[in-house]
Amino acid sequence: MKLSLFSVSYAGYWGQQSLELPECIGTAAGHGYDCVMLAGKRPHLSPLDSDAEFLAPIKAALSEHNVSCGVIAGYTDLSPSAAAEVPYLEMQIAYVESLAKIAADLGAKVVRVFTAYETEGHSPQAVWNGMVSSLREMCDRITDLGVILAVQNHHDLGVHSDVLLEVLHDIDRPNCKLGFDAWSPALRGEDLYECAKKMAPHAAITTNADYVRR
Repeated sequence: MKLSLFSVSYAGYWGQQSLELPECIGTAAGHGYDCVMLAGKRPHLSPLDSDAEFLAPIKAALSEHNVSCGVIAGYTDLSPSAAAEVPYLEMQIAYVESLAKIAADLGAKVVRVFTAYETEGHSPQAVWNGMVSSLREMCDRITDLGVILAVQNHHDLGVHSDVLLEVLHDIDRPNCKLGFDAWSPALRGEDLYECAKKMAPHAAITTNADYVRR
C-alpha cells in the first residue's frame, strides 16, 4: 500500500490555497507521502495542456522529491447529453484515453473515473447501458498502456457499494477495478467495516478525506 496526497486539495476549487503541480509534489514529500494522485483537469493536469513541455517540470519534481505518481483522477459523467446529436460519451472516452496516455508517461498505473448522474427524460436502463458501454470501451482503449481504470463511488449511479459492484460486474474487463471513497457510504449510513471488506478484493485505490461534520 502507498499513501498518496490528492492534488485536488491544492487546486483552489473551493476558495482554498492553490499550488501548481511541482509545488504540490514538494508539499506531498514534505508531509511524508511517497505518492501523489493528480487531478486530471485544469488548473492541474488537463489533456489540453499536458504536452512534453508542461509535463517536464512535473517529472522533474517527482524525481527530485522521490515521489511517484500513482493515479490520475478523471472527472466523468456518463449520462446522456440533453442534445442527442452531441457525441458527449465519445468526448469522455477520448478524455479518459488521453488521461491514460499521460498516466503511462508519468508512470501512473491508475486512472480514476465516475459513473453517471441520473438524467431527467432518460430511462434508468438507457443511462446504465450507455455508462457500461462507455466504461468498457475506455478499458479496451487503454489496455495496451498498462493502465487500470478505477471506477469510484460519487454522487452518481455508483454511489451505493452494492450498485458499484454491479457496475464492475457488468463492465467485465480485467483492467477495470474499483475506487472506494468511504465518505459517501459513511454519510448514507452503510456499515463501513462490512462495506470495506466487500469492496477490498476489487479495489485499486481508496480515498480518505478529513471532513468535519457541522
